[in-house]
Amino acid sequence: MKIENLEVGQVCKSYKHMCEVLGEKVKGGDSKKAQLKMWEEHFTWSKEGHKFVIKEIVHNTQQRKVVNGGKQIGYTELIENLLLDLMARKGKKEELFMSKGILLKALRMVSVKYGDFNRKRNQLSKKTEIDVNTIHDFYERVDEMLKGNLNTALKNLSNRNIIHFQDNVMTVAEIIHENVNENGDVKIHVSVEKDSYGDERKVIRTHNQTLYNHRKATKEEVKEIKRISYRVLEELGFKGKNPNTLRFSHPEVYKKYDSLVKSELLKKYNIDFFYTSYEIWFNEDIIEDVIKDRGYELTKDDREITNKLLNESVIGNINKNAIKRHNKARKEVKGGFGNKGLSDKVIMRSSEDYVECYKKLSESVVCINRKY
Repeated sequence: MKIENLEVGQVCKSYKHMCEVLGEKVKGGDSKKAQLKMWEEHFTWSKEGHKFVIKEIVHNTQQRKVVNGGKQIGYTELIENLLLDLMARKGKKEELFMSKGILLKALRMVSVKYGDFNRKRNQLSKKTEIDVNTIHDFYERVDEMLKGNLNTALKNLSNRNIIHFQDNVMTVAEIIHENVNENGDVKIHVSVEKDSYGDERKVIRTHNQTLYNHRKATKEEVKEIKRISYRVLEELGFKGKNPNTLRFSHPEVYKKYDSLVKSELLKKYNIDFFYTSYEIWFNEDIIEDVIKDRGYELTKDDREITNKLLNESVIGNINKNAIKRHNKARKEVKGGFGNKGLSDKVIMRSSEDYVECYKKLSESVVCINRKY
């Protein structure tokens, strides 16, 4: 059975069409019933007349049953259950405040290397022998997928009044230091240097070790960050543009933008950099009730199994989506009778090794059991 041919939301017009997609024989009577029951172990669907609409792809069904008392659970519910477990372990604090990267690592959806190599893409390119543009594409698409996965799970919990959350809370990394100048400001020397792989990194030097205070930005700081960012883009001739899109379309412009914004914030507010975080509020007693009702009180071993299942599902979805993009790009190339007029991204995704590169990157920086 070729499960890799399926994707969530896919519509097969009939049972016969479904068999063709899966590489299965068309059956009847009790044999067909047994076949459908077997399919349910691997994916779920809804019926619209004769059509099959794929709802969810299920991975590692036997282990999923083990960690949920014999009940089969899906991808999103795995994330929800691990979020509930994380909140339960926070206890009376009744709040989570962390960046997307830290939350992904806490749930073990990705390896610690995922974030590390996101900042060292040239180094990752060298290690994996994969073109850096493919690595840019990988991080862009996977980040979008993972944030969507997290938000879906969090919205499900929020809609049932279990939690409240915000997913775009401005957070600043403020430099705190005892070494100050005559005005009471920290003495700082900032330089940009390249490592042996050609990745740029900012080096901050003081007489003592630099320490950061990561905290929620004030209202005035948020306004100032937005003002400075807007004006810098205006000066660079990209007024009103999304700077994240410039990171790959105009990398040199993005580097200049990033440097100017950070330099201004550092000079005026002692803020080295900023990012967005998740802020999640909950009631300890409700979290305990929900976990009890679900029968999902995790032991250490259960947690490890669930982490592994979720991580494997993440990798499966990454690779499945890569196949989808590759096939779409191939159709565009074929339909256009070659590469003329097509974007560089489409041409890259149509290449024969695109999917294999994704699989290699998933194994290298997403897999939690990989020792690179």
